[in-house]
Amino acid sequence: MRCSPSASLPLCAFGDFSLVHLAFGYEGPRPTGDDFIPYDGSVAKLDAPKDSGKLHAFRQAMLLNGVDLPGKGMFLTCEHTDADHRRDGRGRFPRRSS
Repeated sequence: MRCSPSASLPLCAFGDFSLVHLAFGYEGPRPTGDDFIPYDGSVAKLDAPKDSGKLHAFRQAMLLNGVDLPGKGMFLTCEHTDADHRRDGRGRFPRRSS
C-alpha cells in the first residue's frame, strides 16, 4: 500500500495479491496494514464516476515515464528475468552495435 501525500495529486494505491487499484483524490486516513481499503470500503465512493480529464493527464504523465496505465487499476507481474528487461517490447533482443 502506498499513498502519495507529498505529490500534488492526492492518490492512494490499494489492493490485494497482484491486483492494484488507484483512488484519485483520496485524502483520508493512510494505510496501517495490508487490509486497507479507502473510504471504509464504500462501493459508492470507490466506483464513483471517473474524472476523465485528470485520468487522461495521469495516463500521459505515466506514458512519458514509460508506463502505459489505461485506467485506475492494474495487474502486476514479477515473472521477468534480466533477459526479459533487455528485450525491445516485441519479444526480440535488440541488436548490439559492433
